[in-house]
Amino acid sequence: MPDILPLREPASRKFTDRDEPKALFRHALETLHPSRCRVIVWYGVGGQGKTALRNEFERLVSSHVELGHPVALSVLDFDRPLLRSPIEGMLHLRFELAAAGMKFPTFDIAFAQLFALEYPGEDIRQRHPGLLRGRENELLSDLLELAEGAKEAIFGVKLLYKYGTRLAGWLGEWWATVNARSEIGRLQGLPANKLREQLPAFLGADITRDLSGPKAPRLVVMLDAYEALWRGAPRGAQENLRVDDWVRTFVEHARGALVLVFCRDQLRWSELNSKWDGVLEQHLLGGLSDSDADRFLKDAGVHSPHVRERIVEAAQGLPFYLDLSVDSYEHVRDVDDRQPTVADFGKTPGEVFQRFLDHLSDTEVEDLEMASYLDVIDESLLTDTSRTLRGRLPDWPRLCQRSYVTRGGDDTLVMHAVMRSACQDREKRLRPSFFKSAHGFLSKHLETRALSPTTSRDVREHHESALLAAVRHRMASGEPDLVQWLMQRQKLFLDAGRFVMLEQAFALVDEAVGTLPSSGGDDDGAWFYHHYANVLQHLGANARAKAMFQRAVDSVPKDDGNRSSAKYATMLDAIANVCVEMGDCAEAEPLYAAARAIYETDPDSYAIRHAYTLLNLARCHERRGRADEAAALYDAASTRFEALAATHPRAFAGFLLDLGRVRQAQGRPGEAVGLFERASTIYSRPDGDPDGAAVVLLELASSAAVHGDAKTDVLFERATAAHERTFGAQHPNTGRALYLEAVWWLRSSPRRSAGPQLARATEILSESLGDEHPWTIEARG
Repeated sequence: MPDILPLREPASRKFTDRDEPKALFRHALETLHPSRCRVIVWYGVGGQGKTALRNEFERLVSSHVELGHPVALSVLDFDRPLLRSPIEGMLHLRFELAAAGMKFPTFDIAFAQLFALEYPGEDIRQRHPGLLRGRENELLSDLLELAEGAKEAIFGVKLLYKYGTRLAGWLGEWWATVNARSEIGRLQGLPANKLREQLPAFLGADITRDLSGPKAPRLVVMLDAYEALWRGAPRGAQENLRVDDWVRTFVEHARGALVLVFCRDQLRWSELNSKWDGVLEQHLLGGLSDSDADRFLKDAGVHSPHVRERIVEAAQGLPFYLDLSVDSYEHVRDVDDRQPTVADFGKTPGEVFQRFLDHLSDTEVEDLEMASYLDVIDESLLTDTSRTLRGRLPDWPRLCQRSYVTRGGDDTLVMHAVMRSACQDREKRLRPSFFKSAHGFLSKHLETRALSPTTSRDVREHHESALLAAVRHRMASGEPDLVQWLMQRQKLFLDAGRFVMLEQAFALVDEAVGTLPSSGGDDDGAWFYHHYANVLQHLGANARAKAMFQRAVDSVPKDDGNRSSAKYATMLDAIANVCVEMGDCAEAEPLYAAARAIYETDPDSYAIRHAYTLLNLARCHERRGRADEAAALYDAASTRFEALAATHPRAFAGFLLDLGRVRQAQGRPGEAVGLFERASTIYSRPDGDPDGAAVVLLELASSAAVHGDAKTDVLFERATAAHERTFGAQHPNTGRALYLEAVWWLRSSPRRSAGPQLARATEILSESLGDEHPWTIEARG
C-alpha cells in the first residue's frame, strides 16, 4: 500500500471551474437592463456546490480585472437568524451598499418616518447611529442640523419638505428632481403597517436611481440559504408563500440589479403572480453534464470508457459521488493491484457509497466513521475519541488526504456534508447504542474544553466553538436534560459578553425541544425563554427579544400562584424594559405597574426589585410628559435605595449609576457627576465591585469629554484599563470603552490618530454583538 495517495483535484472542488455557471453570470452582468430586474436562482439539495459557487462569484466580483468593470456587491446570508427579519435584512443591504458608494435618501426618510411612528419619543440617533454617519449617510444628519431647536424636528417627510430646499451638494440636487418629490410624496399619510410594507420598494427605488447614473457600477445582490426564511414555519400552506414578500417587493423595484438566489428548492413566486415567469431563471445545481463528468474521470486516470459510463450514470451528475468512485477506482488499482471493471462500481448513489466502503479496510472504515462525528476534524479530539471508544489511534495522514476532507480558510479540516450525513445515518441505523455513547462522550469532552477558562476574561473563540459543538453532540446523544444543561453552563459566556454564540446555542436548544413546559424551577421553560430573550436584548434585537420575553410570560401557568411570584414580576419588568427601549412607554407602564403590585405584597423580601421598578416607572412617566408623577416616583425610588445603602451597597451604587444617567439625559450634568462619584466610592471599596467601578469610570470620562474637562484623558485611560482588567480584552464593554476613548481623541485638540483603536473596538463589538448591533454600527460609521 502506498504511503502517499495520488494528488488530484476532487470534482467537488473542480466544479466551480466549469464554464457554464460563470459564463451565465458574466453574460447576465454584461446584459443588465436599467429598466428591469433580473433574478437567477441556483437550487439543489445540500452538498451540491451552492456555497462553492457563491464563493466563486464573490471572487469574480472582487476581481475587477476579470470582469472588466467595477461591481458593487451585497450578500444576505439567511443562515444568520438576525437577517431573516425584514428590517434587519434591509438595513444590512443598505449599509453594505452605502459602503460601496451608493446613496439611499428615499429609504432613509421612509425608515425615519416609520421609526417615528413605531417608537414615538425615541431618538433614532441612539438606535441607528449608522444612518447619520459617513459621506453617503448625510440626509438625516443634515436635516437634524438644519432643524436644530425646532419643535417639529422629528425625522420624516414633513421635516424634509420644510428644510429640503436648504440641503447642499448631492442632496440638494436630488431633492430638486421631480422623481425625488414623487418618491417622497408616496410616503405622506401612510400608516405604520403600510409604510413597513412599502419600505423594500423605497430601498429598491434608491438602487434604481443610483444605477441609472453614467458612472454607476454593476450591482450584484446574493441571497444565500434562502430556505432559512421559513425555519420554524410549515412550508406547505399557501399563506407561507408570503414569508418572503419583502424580498419580492425589493427585487421588483431594484431595477438594473442582478439578484442571485441560492436555495434548496425552486422559488414559487409565480404561484403568487405570473409576472415572475418572465423574470426568474432557475437552474438545478449539482447536475454536472455527462461530458463534464466524463472529462473529469479521464483526467483522474479512469481510462476505460465502459467504467466511466457506469460511474457517470451512478453519480447522477453529483460531484461528490464522482469523487467516491475515483477513490474506489484508485483503491482497486493501487491496493488490490488489479484493473478495475464495471462490476466494481454501483449503479446508484447509495450503491456508490456502499462500494466505496467495501473497498476500505476495517480500520479505514472506523477512521471515516469516527471522523464523521466531528463538526471540525480536530486531530487531538479525534485521537482521544478513537482511543477511548475504539481502543486504537486513527491514521491521521491518510484521512487528511481523502477527497471528502477539505481544508478551510482557517486551516481546519471539515468532512464533506454529504459524506458526513451518510456516515452518521449509517451509524445511527446500524449501531444506535454506540451512536449515542459517541455523541455523549464528545459532548462531555467538548464541555470540559469550553468551560476550561478560570474566569470570563480568559474566554476565547475556541471555547465558544467547543460549547456550540457540545450542544449539538448532546442533542444527538438524546440526553433528556438539554435545557437544564445549557442554563447551568451559560454564565461563563454571559459574563464574557459572548452573546452571538449564546444566541446560536439557545436557538439550537429551542429548535430541538419545541414548546417547553413550566415547572416553576430555574431551569423550566419560562426561565429558558427569559434567558434566551435576555441574550437577544443584549444583541440589540429588541423586537425578537420582546417576542421571546412574551413566550416566557405566556408559559407561566395561571394557577398555583405562579403569576403572583417575584419570578413572574421579573418577567413583566423585562418585557417593559424592552418596550421602553423600543420607545413604547404606553405599553411598558401597565407592565411595570403589574410587577410593582406583586413586589408590594412583600416589600421587604423584594426591596431591590421593587425600588428598580419604581425607577423604571418614573422614566416612563417622564417620557410621556407626566413630570409630577415622575418626580414623585424618582423620590420614592431614591428613598427606598437610600434605606438599602448599608445592607446592599452594590445595589445602591447601581441605582446611583442609573440615576446619574437619568440626570445626564435631563440636562443636569452637575448632579449626574455627583451621583457617579458617589457610586464610584462604593464600587471602589475592598468589598466593592470592580465591574461597576469600571463602568462608572467610563461614565465620568464621557461626562468630562462633553465639557472638555482637563481630566478627560486621564479618566479615559483609567476607564479603558479598568475595562480590560475586569471584563477582559474581548468583552463588548471593553470594545465600547475603546471606541468612546477613540472618539474623544478625534474630537479633542490637537486631534490624535485613533485608527488602530477604532479598528480594534469594531472587531471586538462585531465578534461579540454582531454587525447589526447599534454599538457596532456606530463604531463602523
